[in-house]
Amino acid sequence: MIVALLFMKVIASNMKTSISDIAVTLFGICYIAFFLSFISMLYGMEKGKYLIWFVLISAWGTDTFAYLVGIKFGKHKFSKISPKKSKEGCVRRNNRSNINFINIYILYK
Repeated sequence: MIVALLFMKVIASNMKTSISDIAVTLFGICYIAFFLSFISMLYGMEKGKYLIWFVLISAWGTDTFAYLVGIKFGKHKFSKISPKKSKEGCVRRNNRSNINFINIYILYK
C-alpha cells in the first residue's frame, strides 16, 4: 500500500518526483519500522521496561548534551549538510554515549 501511495505521488507531481526520492522515502519508512520492532523485544527482556526508558532517555540526553556543548564551545563546523553541528558537540555526544554504555553494563552486571 505504501508503494502504491508513493507511485501515486509520482504521477500526481507530473513526474517531478524521481524514483530515487521514492527509494529514499521507502528506505526511511522501513528503517524506522525495523528499529521500532525492537521495542517489543526489549520489553520482553528481564528489566525490559527500564531498558526501553533507558534507551529513549539516553538518545535524548546525548542529543541534548551535544547541542548544549556545541552552542557553548563549538567553533569547528562538522559538515555542510548540517551547518549548526560542531566537532566539539560530536565528541561530547560520543563521550556521553560511552558513559551510557558503561551505566547499562553496570545495571545488568
